[in-house]
Amino acid sequence: MEILIHLLCKLVPWLISVKYLWDSLNNWYCKYENYKLDKKQVRENILNKRRYDWGTGKELNWRYKWNSNNPKEHKWIEFIFVLIKSTILFLTLSVLFRVMDIIIVRDIFPLIY
Repeated sequence: MEILIHLLCKLVPWLISVKYLWDSLNNWYCKYENYKLDKKQVRENILNKRRYDWGTGKELNWRYKWNSNNPKEHKWIEFIFVLIKSTILFLTLSVLFRVMDIIIVRDIFPLIY
């Protein structure tokens, strides 16, 4: 019975972290899957002063400013954050489940048997 609890305490954090990572990466992939700007439309927008996809419109020379709101540029930063979050989640859950394992095996089992 103790071996089963040890295995569960090691497996459950891993399963939760993998599920979180899977869901997060699916969301991340769907967000950036088909996001591409049409170059012809970008050119027309710049020439006709429609600032939908170039610059924020707040700066004076908006035609030559990089748009920080363009999600294409934040793609890999978000990917790295997803990996970091899932790693932190795994480590935290591992510690918590290890503490629960110690409490259950050392304190509760002797009371039962």
